[in-house]
Formats: sequence, C-alpha cells, structure tokens
Amino acid sequence: DIQNDKWTYVAPQITQMTGWQPDDFTNMQFWVEHLYQDDQNWAPAFCADFTKKGEDHEFEYRFLKSDGSFLWIRDVVSVEVKDGSPIFLRGYMLDVTQRKEVEEQLQMQSMALFNSANAIIITNTKGVIEWSNPAFSQLTGYSQAEIIGKNPKELIYSGVQKREFYEKMWDTILSGEHWHGEIVNRKKDGNLYSEEMSITPVRDENNVIKNFIAIKQDISERKK
Repeated sequence: DIQNDKWTYVAPQITQMTGWQPDDFTNMQFWVEHLYQDDQNWAPAFCADFTKKGEDHEFEYRFLKSDGSFLWIRDVVSVEVKDGSPIFLRGYMLDVTQRKEVEEQLQMQSMALFNSANAIIITNTKGVIEWSNPAFSQLTGYSQAEIIGKNPKELIYSGVQKREFYEKMWDTILSGEHWHGEIVNRKKDGNLYSEEMSITPVRDENNVIKNFIAIKQDISERKK
C-alpha cells in the first residue's frame, strides 16, 4: 500500500528465504534498512522512480537475513495505478544467490586469465582461437583482432617441428589428456622464439570436450 506505506501481505515463504517473519515487514523502511549498504544507495531510489512513473520493474540486490548473512534477491514488481497515481505494488522475490555466486566466480576466473603474465589462448576442438589474453598479443605481436577466429598454425607456425610432433600433441588432447612440452614458434615480425606450453581439454557438463586452453611461457632466454 503506497499511500499508507505498509505491506498489506507478505507470503509465509519469506521466512524460509530470509529468516524474518511476515509480520516483520511492516513498511518500506524495514526493507530499506535491511539492504546491503551499497544497495541502499541506489535500490530504493530505483524502485521509487519506476513506481512514481507507474511502470513495472525488476532489479537485483542483497538483503540481510535474520542470521546476519546476506542473500541475493531478484525482485519483480508490478505497479497498480488508479487515476494516474500508483496505489499498490505487487511483486515476488526470487533467491538468486547461487547464480550470483557462480557469476562472481566466473568473473574472477576470467580476470585471472586476462591478467595472467603467461600467454593464454582458448580454442575450439578444431584449433580455432576463440579467446586470447593480452600477454599472447604481447608475446606474438598480433592484435586480438588478428588472433580471434584463426588457427595458431596460421599465426605462429615456425616449421621447426615435424608433422609427427603435432600429430602426437593432437592425439593426446583429443583423447582428453593434458599435454605439456616445448615448442618453437614464430612471431608476427618473423623472429623465432621458444615457449613452454601446456594444453588442457575443457569439458562441458556432459563430459564432452568443447575447448582447449593453452598456457604459454616464453623460455627463449633460458634456452640461450
């Protein structure tokens, strides 16, 4: 009830989700006070702005549980308007904590790969590069635009290794095994360099190999 600033009904499932009783949600202030501090800076204003305009909205925020921990909530809100003015909010809350934790973990892993000092590329099972980090560009001299969609053979093949070398490498990773070894490759400027490389198959939820991740370290100085 917007005009009287009170919650007229809260489903009993709220207790299972947050630990709070339905009667604890007496007004909007209770909701605001139990938001994560950073979310207090924007979530109430975000909701108020859409409510004032009479527009349905949805947003995600962190909410304090009765045990002192926080959970992520996706709040889907519809606004009932009468005579041009909003009078009621109706909505439902979804616990999306698990999804947010997975997203944060993936983001952390992605940043670790991106900022790695070692050159890293990710290819599909045919060897086409789908992702590379800045260290790979720095090592080889190719920009990311020149890298993505190409096979490493098109970019850094040196001709030093025999065909049997690559056949053995591919037999190993296609069988699902990890490959590790040394290889001589060629930079964009034509100079050869030695690298130590590890290639690991990446499987999906059905245990099917979908990608290969190659981690490369320039060992030219050590070889000298």
